[in-house]
Amino acid sequence: QPAYENGARIHTNSWGGGGGYDSYSAGIDNYMWMKDDFQVLFSMGNSGSSSSTLGTQAEAKNAISVGATLSPYIGAPPYTADENVTDYSSRGPAEDGRIKPTVVAPGTDILSADSSAVDSYTTKSGTSMSTPAVAGAVALIRQYYENGWYPGGYAESGLKFDPSSAAIRA
Repeated sequence: QPAYENGARIHTNSWGGGGGYDSYSAGIDNYMWMKDDFQVLFSMGNSGSSSSTLGTQAEAKNAISVGATLSPYIGAPPYTADENVTDYSSRGPAEDGRIKPTVVAPGTDILSADSSAVDSYTTKSGTSMSTPAVAGAVALIRQYYENGWYPGGYAESGLKFDPSSAAIRA
């Protein structure tokens, strides 16, 4: 609620745990139903390649759940979708059979700020690295609508609107 009250409409979360659709999942869905312009993202978790290893929060029906792929590099061979998802990235399906993750993004060997030293960087891997990248893409999608670029592909002030989270997910 505090983030929403301060103007945030995208909330990215690189944490989670548990399993199955429970009160945490329902709470996320309920909040997004009450605030239909608020998009929540959760990392899938790093519990491995077995099916149904996603965290409770990633089970939410309206949240964007994010898995991790190998990070592309110059000269990399093309991957199939199954080959590109990392061994550590959690997978669906959700408890009720819904396909999860919603989307995947690079999450391996991501350059990240090192909290142990000033002006230092380190590489990190995990769905906690892929989720912020997707949140950035969600911000661009939201801005596309807010600036009136839809449907013509150019900014038109008369077409500006605040999109629902359902429109952003679509």
